[in-house]
Order: sequence, then C-alpha cells, then structure tokens
Amino acid sequence: MFSSDLARWGVLGALIAGAAWIISSIANLASAGEVPVLVAYVVAWLGALGGLLGLHARHGSGYGWLGMTGFLAAFIGATLALAGSLLTLMSRGEILHQDFLTQALGLGLFTTLVGLVLFGAGLVLLGFATLLAREMPAWSGVVLIVAIPAAWILTGYGGSIVLGVVWLILGYALWSGRRNAAAQQAAHLDQTSED
Repeated sequence: MFSSDLARWGVLGALIAGAAWIISSIANLASAGEVPVLVAYVVAWLGALGGLLGLHARHGSGYGWLGMTGFLAAFIGATLALAGSLLTLMSRGEILHQDFLTQALGLGLFTTLVGLVLFGAGLVLLGFATLLAREMPAWSGVVLIVAIPAAWILTGYGGSIVLGVVWLILGYALWSGRRNAAAQQAAHLDQTSED
C-alpha cells in the first residue's frame, strides 16, 4: 500500500516538476526577473524529489545496487539543488544584512552546482538501472540517460524545457506503469477467484 501511494504521489511530483521547469524557462525568456525563475526552480526541485520517490517505489528492489546508487545520488543531488536554489532566492532579499546575502548567494550557487552534478549522475545511473530492471518501458530509461546531457548542451537555449518535457514523460511512464500494475493485479485476483 505504501509503495502504491508513493508511486501515486510520484506521478504528481513528476508532473509538477515538468510544468515548473517549463515555466522557469518561459519566465527566463520573458525576462520576468530572477525571483520568479528561482521560485519556479524551487517548485521544480520539490516536484523532482517526489518524482524520484515515485520512480523508486515503482521499481522497489528490482533495480539492484545500480538503481539504488542512482536513486540516492539523484535524490541527494536534487535536495542539494533545492537548498541551493532556496539560498540563492534568500540572497535576493533586501531585509537581511549584506554580508549574509553575499554568503548566501555564494553558498547557494556552490550547493546548486554540486547538486546538479550528483543529480545528473544519478539520473544516468537510474536510466541504466531502469533498462536492466525492465519494470518500466525501455524508453523511460533512455529518457533518463539522455535528459541531463541534452539539458546541459541546451543550457541557454531551452535546457529547462528539456528537463520539463523529461519530467512530464516520466510522470506519464509512472502513471501508465501504475495503471498496468493495477490491471495485472485485478486479472490475478480474477484468476484466483475462478480457481
């Protein structure tokens, strides 16, 4: 039951992350200012954490040490990137002391950078583990492997849109996998009741 609930929340988290990444890119292109973009990043990282938990729940222990390593790296990376985005957002405030603002900005940028590297490495490992586990469609593993390199290549030209589309695709994969698992369980219960 807990795994099923986590997978359900993972679908929602992945969809929120996808929408927030796309909104951050649009806000950035529209020159809406740094604060709206940072708020969208915070929402995107929160959604990504939920999506990762859902992906982990979907796989269970089926993806072995490679998947667990990838999950932990991606989860810790997303957490660090979330903390870095929050620190960077705090550094944009006018109320706090100037020295604190400068330190918050530096720490925020450093934390985000470390988080991005861990997150990217973790997603690649998760992609390979997803391919090997065969619990989800193969294309979802390929999307995880290609996502971060594609986003980094397109950084100034829509890297956030790439991440948004990737998280929307993963949300769909989690949703369809959950639906397929429910259908298989219902078929198994029907067959058991006939016996």
